[in-house]
Amino acid sequence: MLQKPYDYQSTADDVYTFKTDYRVNYIAYFTEASHYFSDYPEIKDTVLNFGCAPDRSTERLRGARDGRVQYTVIAILEHYLEVRPEAIIFFVCDTRDRQHLARKILFDKWFSSSEARKKYNKIDEDICAGADCAHCSIIFSKKHPYATLALQSFSAIALQIRNK
Repeated sequence: MLQKPYDYQSTADDVYTFKTDYRVNYIAYFTEASHYFSDYPEIKDTVLNFGCAPDRSTERLRGARDGRVQYTVIAILEHYLEVRPEAIIFFVCDTRDRQHLARKILFDKWFSSSEARKKYNKIDEDICAGADCAHCSIIFSKKHPYATLALQSFSAIALQIRNK
């Protein structure tokens, strides 16, 4: 049975917030990321970073896994892409606490088990330098007019970084 996402609020500056039943406040945000795709003028102005995390002031309240967070994060992504169908969402799993692989696996599971997978492409690239890996993804509409360019440019950027 599908769980219902939490109610969320959005602001004019592309920030979304929601509060869980465990009183944990989450923040999801989209920020300009054209600099990653500066060599691709057709799409560079449509690329946005995505991030989501518990607010530090309530993070300590996190207890058991809350399945509704999954549905809320996916609902926020879907809402954003419905309102801005030209958007290409770029994200890197946070590496600060060395849990980036766990984050990648978790988000992959969330996305692949959601209805969003039917409407949106999610392309992954692991960019490794020695033992350090950055797990990156882009998400965009399957109807995006520059879908092929988005895929090719993302792969080219990952290859360029790997070869440095």
